[in-house]
Amino acid sequence: MGGVGRTVRELGERMHQLHREITQLQAELVHTIGEFDTIQGYEVDDYRSTQAWLRHQLRLHPRDAAQLIGMARQLRQLPVVDQAFTDGDVSQDHVAVITRTARLAGVEHITPVEQDLVNVALVNDPGRLRIATQHLRYCLDPDAAGRDAVKTYEKRELSVAQTIWGMVAITGLLDPTSGATVLAALDALTPPPRDDDPRTAGQRRADALTEICRTALDSATLPQVNGEKPHLLVTVSYESLAGQLGAHPAHLTWAGPISGADARMLACDCAVIPAVLNSAGEVLDIGRKSRVWPIAIARAIGLRDKTCRHADCDVPAQHCDIHHRHHWADGGPTSYENGVLACRHHHTRIHKYGVHYIADGQFMVRRN
Repeated sequence: MGGVGRTVRELGERMHQLHREITQLQAELVHTIGEFDTIQGYEVDDYRSTQAWLRHQLRLHPRDAAQLIGMARQLRQLPVVDQAFTDGDVSQDHVAVITRTARLAGVEHITPVEQDLVNVALVNDPGRLRIATQHLRYCLDPDAAGRDAVKTYEKRELSVAQTIWGMVAITGLLDPTSGATVLAALDALTPPPRDDDPRTAGQRRADALTEICRTALDSATLPQVNGEKPHLLVTVSYESLAGQLGAHPAHLTWAGPISGADARMLACDCAVIPAVLNSAGEVLDIGRKSRVWPIAIARAIGLRDKTCRHADCDVPAQHCDIHHRHHWADGGPTSYENGVLACRHHHTRIHKYGVHYIADGQFMVRRN
């Protein structure tokens, strides 16, 4: 049971104590697994290996079971690391980094620098310790480290799938170099949050990834697909675009039905191919692609507004859309006077929540 009325200092000291005790228990578990593995205790219950016993009896993930066994075997030859783990001075994650390095580089190379690695672990988190062991690995055997890098690269994967609710789930693993490339691009589009930005860190990263892909599509540098540059295809009726009740939803390639508000947002700054349909929805004619915002007008609006015109937003023009103040589906012209710069975040919120305009051509989203 937690205490009542404890000071911040007392709470901090208690967390230190609990963390040490947990680490000591983890060390005891690793030692017990090592002893169990040495005497092949798994055979008593007719299992084929210690890993199989841990998976079924302790319900551990195969990866976690293998890591614990590997730690137990390596620690027998790393007494300094083992003692620091037993005393609760370094965490199980620290020990996992060191023992993995010993397995890859050879324990005979790690034994002379055990104390140095423990000293690093005492003042750094496991991530920084991993970087230190990587430096050591390259110094000891650059060729082997290079082979490890190739193996890591070959493990890269990316899964992109639409959920039954229409969201798109993205999971994957990238090698360090590719990961650094992605992180650098995301970082460029996720500056420190502003006081008026209600998005979570995860939402800001999601918006940054979307912006990166949108910029790539707009750049016209991607390879052609079926004879033309990749693009988003929205099928929408005039009634839906105008927001009329009872209109059929717009349909977006890769996503399915989308709201009229989303269709209106996409139509604000895009290339449009008009299609003439008969009453049965059959295509009778496909018109030529035409630009909604001519380049000259777009440049002029960019020079005039310079940044997103939402109050207190300073996203530069090159990362903004052009929004029709009076939507063109409602009769608004594609003109210099009717356009206003809006960053992707605020442009989305305009169409989700509505907008009202204030002095000097600025605007505010109706609600947060």
